[in-house]
Amino acid sequence: MFKKILRTPVDATLIRQVMVFGFFLIINLISVILFNRFCTPTGYEYERIARSLIKGTGYSGAYLGGPFGATSFMAPLYTCLIYLSFKVFGVGNYLQIQLLQGLLLALVPLFLLRIRRQLFPELPEISWGVFLLPAILPFTMYAAYISAATISIILVTAGFSLFLDASEHPSWHSVIALGVLAGITGLTDPVPLLVFIIGFIWLLFRWRGQGILHWLVGVVIALIIVSPWLYRNYQKFGAFPVLKGQFGANVFIGNNPLATGGVNTPHGLVRESINGAYDLLSPAEKEALWQLNELQRDRFYMRKALGYIYNWIKKDPFGYLKLKLKCLLYFWFGNAWNIDLQKGLVLRGANPKLAIFFTLALIPSFLLLILSSIGIIAALGGERTRAYAFLVLVVATLWSGTYMLTHGHTFNRFRVPLDPILFLFGLYGLTVIFRSRHGISEMTCPPKTGPLANIEGSYGYKRNCRLE
Repeated sequence: MFKKILRTPVDATLIRQVMVFGFFLIINLISVILFNRFCTPTGYEYERIARSLIKGTGYSGAYLGGPFGATSFMAPLYTCLIYLSFKVFGVGNYLQIQLLQGLLLALVPLFLLRIRRQLFPELPEISWGVFLLPAILPFTMYAAYISAATISIILVTAGFSLFLDASEHPSWHSVIALGVLAGITGLTDPVPLLVFIIGFIWLLFRWRGQGILHWLVGVVIALIIVSPWLYRNYQKFGAFPVLKGQFGANVFIGNNPLATGGVNTPHGLVRESINGAYDLLSPAEKEALWQLNELQRDRFYMRKALGYIYNWIKKDPFGYLKLKLKCLLYFWFGNAWNIDLQKGLVLRGANPKLAIFFTLALIPSFLLLILSSIGIIAALGGERTRAYAFLVLVVATLWSGTYMLTHGHTFNRFRVPLDPILFLFGLYGLTVIFRSRHGISEMTCPPKTGPLANIEGSYGYKRNCRLE
């Protein structure tokens, strides 16, 4: 009976899909309630810029050691979302944003199930594993957390789904949707754009020179969407293009002589910040920063960071390698094992009991990394899944490498947008382990009736090429 249930996809009917959506919506609402019970929502830099907009001083702030003025420190979409919420519901009111985020994140499992149907149609049992997604604590928490990473989760997952659609069936609606998503992502956070930049390049190879017009339309749509923001930044800072003006500062934070890989700092905080490294600057340099606009300050930090990197590699290459490995470790697992975690939470004004929550997050993080690695490697060995697994591998490698160059962050928030797609491959990896342990290697077909009946003709592989 149990095996029969597992062989029927959890999303086999529309009603079931609605039930999956409802289940995750309830989980997200519970997450919001619990988060607000222990923490006070705050928008950090997003909130400060939104308050500036409310006051009528424009998209402005004081960042990177300079005076208050025009800023591109944060990309505009999420900031404007907070501004609109403040305008309509009152300054400091975040519940409406949290409810919206809970609604959007409830769509993520549906995208994963869609990818599963196309990528692993012979493994319907994987679809039931989607109910384990709340076990990834950072993902569950982000329904309530005020951060653009929340929007990035749905954008990245939807992007992976659409790239799979477009690679199998090039069409106008898929490339237009990809262009729109890429443009919105650029206005949300530049790093998730890696999915779309690499994905569009990947499509060129998948299409083998065909569908160039489709490809160009998608790229042009993305550029049109981000162009007003790029033009605004060109007017303000005299540089083009600039999506988010803080990359140089982040490289400076992660590579200066006081950098510790993000695990702890000399100041006892659980994350590194520009404030501690700012003390490395001479009085003349600090004074000079006040004469520069924000983009010029960011480039100043980049030059300083490159100088530090050169000196570090020259004098202690193994020490620098150790530092970057710590950054990578922090990217994947956050500060959950920091011995000063409870102290850091107190310094941040949070409930110290949250240390238990952070520590528990280590378990799913380890499992996610190990099982998704197994799943991706196994998929690379399959003729049908190889290309898509390669796309995911390249994106995950460059994504983590970006933060390895800079620094990790508290509670894996920079990793979170990748979690759903890694989770899906983790389920595949778990299935591979289970089948190998039980010696299951026979090949069979999907059912000849039902939603998977036409899968052979649609995706061009033979019926005798699937694992039982």
